[in-house]
Amino acid sequence: MQSAENLEKMVVILSFVAVRLLQLKEHFEQQSQVIPTEKVPTPCNTLRSEIEWKILWKAIEKIEFPQTIPSAAWAYKAIAKLGGWNDSKRTGKAAWATIWKGF
Repeated sequence: MQSAENLEKMVVILSFVAVRLLQLKEHFEQQSQVIPTEKVPTPCNTLRSEIEWKILWKAIEKIEFPQTIPSAAWAYKAIAKLGGWNDSKRTGKAAWATIWKGF
């Protein structure tokens, strides 16, 4: 991080990561505020690729893949768990720093 060129490259990479995390967090918070008429959770493959959620599944669950794709809320909480979140306050929401660390 000594030169402006290297710093610019790092900003580009971290901006991409930040946008992906923002998409996931905003989707999770929006879904938790809306009372759905049907209880059909959004699958995590709408926000994550197949390989991403499968790697996340193996890292968190450590069992075979499920028959159905997990929900986006599961992906949000799984990434937060990788960052050290344990929902001690029972709010269901992780801090930005925890999600960033988990990602």
